[in-house]
Amino acid sequence: MSSIQPYYELYRRSTIGITLVESLDNLINEGKIEPQLAILILTTFDKSINNNLRDMNINNTVGKQTSGVGGTANKFTIKGDLHTYRFCDDVWTLIIKNCILKLDNGNVSQDDAENAVSENQDLELKCDKLRIVACSAKKQGE
Repeated sequence: MSSIQPYYELYRRSTIGITLVESLDNLINEGKIEPQLAILILTTFDKSINNNLRDMNINNTVGKQTSGVGGTANKFTIKGDLHTYRFCDDVWTLIIKNCILKLDNGNVSQDDAENAVSENQDLELKCDKLRIVACSAKKQGE
């Protein structure tokens, strides 16, 4: 069995992941690094992203915004038409069309609330298509 623990690679499709892959490709093409080193760097990237997000979740810092002495949890609502859903290799992929994303006002500071233009101070975003990829916080193979 390999000593390298597999991690989710989905963060390679994020902006920072795409930039890392492009930079590594350039370094390989210029002959500055070997492809094996690029693979090791990407594996380390996957591990670091997964572990840091897991640690943030364990420490209850994901989905929380602190204000004053204590923190309050955000309430986030998604409404729309579920177009496609898929569950493969312990990863859920949901495609939602014509959706409205709403962040409740519970965490808006008093200054922000006073400066809000509308009377409804909840934050809303409308989008034609939203893709959600969700996976277990546990490492693959556990």
